[in-house]
Amino acid sequence: MTQVAVPVASPPATVPMEARIVGVAVDLFATHGIDATSLQMIADALGITKGAVYYHFRTKHEIVLAVCADSFD
Repeated sequence: MTQVAVPVASPPATVPMEARIVGVAVDLFATHGIDATSLQMIADALGITKGAVYYHFRTKHEIVLAVCADSFD
């Protein structure tokens, strides 16, 4: 029996969760608009719970500010 090596992708944990949330938020904001994008939509896109999003950002407004801060860096 021959064994085949399966390449292992780098785990997404190498990117900080805050950065992942902001990245997904940018995409969803661009597609749906800020008002129409919910924290649940962001969580679903990342495959995490809404509570996990709240752990990193207390409000959607904080995510919007983080998106803006990334634009100025």
